[in-house]
Amino acid sequence: MHERLVQFTDKAQDPAGTRTTSYQLLALPPALAALLSTAPSSSSSALEIRGDLADSAVLVTDWQTYALRGVQNSNSLCVCASGSGDDEGRQKWFVSGTGGSVGASAEPAIDDADDGPARKKTKYAPIEIEAVLHETLEAVPAVARTDKLEALLKGAEYAGDAAEEDAATQATRQHVTFDSLRSRIPASDAEIRTALKRNRVVELDGYLRPLPSSFLLSILPSVLSTLPVPAAIAHTAAPTGKKDKGKGKAVPAAASSGPVWTEAEDDDLVDALDAVDCGSEQVARALLGWFGEELEVAGKRRWKLDARQVVKEVGIVSLANGGFGRQPLDPFVTKWKSVAGGFAPLCELSLLAGLHICEPPPLSTIQYLPPSSLSPDPAARFAELFSLKSRWLEADMSLFIDDLTGGDKKKRDALVLKFVRKVRERETTWWTPRNLWT
Repeated sequence: MHERLVQFTDKAQDPAGTRTTSYQLLALPPALAALLSTAPSSSSSALEIRGDLADSAVLVTDWQTYALRGVQNSNSLCVCASGSGDDEGRQKWFVSGTGGSVGASAEPAIDDADDGPARKKTKYAPIEIEAVLHETLEAVPAVARTDKLEALLKGAEYAGDAAEEDAATQATRQHVTFDSLRSRIPASDAEIRTALKRNRVVELDGYLRPLPSSFLLSILPSVLSTLPVPAAIAHTAAPTGKKDKGKGKAVPAAASSGPVWTEAEDDDLVDALDAVDCGSEQVARALLGWFGEELEVAGKRRWKLDARQVVKEVGIVSLANGGFGRQPLDPFVTKWKSVAGGFAPLCELSLLAGLHICEPPPLSTIQYLPPSSLSPDPAARFAELFSLKSRWLEADMSLFIDDLTGGDKKKRDALVLKFVRKVRERETTWWTPRNLWT
């Protein structure tokens, strides 16, 4: 049997008092292991741990967030290093079954075998145990937690030229940069940028500036009025010659859910926004970039925009501007169409799916309900939804819980199994709350 001296690191015997190293095992899934193996050695670290004191720490790549969870090891694992053999007070011995007899003490030992001459045993450097680990961290894919983005950017809003010139507003303004934000939100850079776009945040002079719904409602109609209305949309509400109470017959181009592309000159759009208190070209072009792309045709800059997405944004900010309470449905739709102007045929409630709930007649109300206004905790989220409606259709409720699972159907089914009871009435299946008092 081979014998080897083992000793534990004694921090108290470190004269400089500099032994502060600690260890933690991290098990990486195949995707992360492949990322580390292919990352250039000269590039910055491919992995980063983020989260402030109020959050659970997460591991992020450039585009993905991983939750960290501790798993107890069935056997204790030791972190070892070669020792010097000078710490005689804590020397231990262990025997490894590799055959042969080898000594490892600081002093040479004499072989006391009876069948041969005495000989010295070979000396080996002792093993020094620096830490004993009882837990391993596992990295599992997780949904980015960007729910506190609105709170972090509160006070940094851009509300037009007049507000920028107000000295009182400038004195109380928050100055938030992307670098300061990424250190406080447990999400990857790509996921944070997606959340910034979703929350209508622009970068102005290096600082992040949200655009309030009231400001967007005042400037987006100028964009729509500058865009040429495609022929298919212009003829959507044309009379059909039948007694249809003045309503036109919708054509497929307007009724479809695909994009409705239209182009306009860059100067025309920027000037139109400047005329409604949005004089910053940087803000104007960032806003236009949400709905399309910039082109260069015959040496002139043009914008190719999806008019359907602009109309959708007008509907969202109109709904948000009315608060989170219920408001009459018909007056809301009428106002939405009047603001959309020539693009009024595109104003359909299906564009706002997942951002509102409607009550049928005789109430006929609509309520603004973006998922960002709901709790990120699954139990609280289902409780809030069932407090608004006692039963839901699967297609309707799924829109308000998909952000909890990142679109993962298996995770969504697990949440439904835990919090939802399915009740079938004739050919319709309703989702009702599951009693959790037990």
